[in-house]
Amino acid sequence: MTEHGSTLESVDPATSAVQALVNASNDLAARQARRLGLTVTDVQALYLLQTRGPLGAAELSRLLGISANATTALIDRLAGAGHIARETHPTDRRRVLVRILDAARDRSTAAWLPTILAVDDVARALSPDDRATVVAFLADVRAALQGRIDAEM
Repeated sequence: MTEHGSTLESVDPATSAVQALVNASNDLAARQARRLGLTVTDVQALYLLQTRGPLGAAELSRLLGISANATTALIDRLAGAGHIARETHPTDRRRVLVRILDAARDRSTAAWLPTILAVDDVARALSPDDRATVVAFLADVRAALQGRIDAEM
């Protein structure tokens, strides 16, 4: 544990920069969700399905941090809107998985691609040494955040 004061004003400027990045990311996600006619949780669910592949309702619920009832409503809403499909688990016929449909994946990619490319431009402008430092720093920040998530589970 590092030594720091008990107020937010005393955190390292890098910590403030990470918080500003998180805030900007949250704002962008909310704006993208509105533009796509979805909720932020819907966008998060579609992202999880796009990056992790088909998931069961219980796993989706755990990853989103929402109740089973809220997950059922989310799945019903996204399936009804043509964003996801339910399918039988390949090895356990009693389980149902949900997967993102190609059209929803394409809409999501089209919506996020300009932002991804803008960030990629910033990353590519870094020197190899600076890029390695940034990647290591962000990996450490992610591990710290994951540690907090794990501590609360």
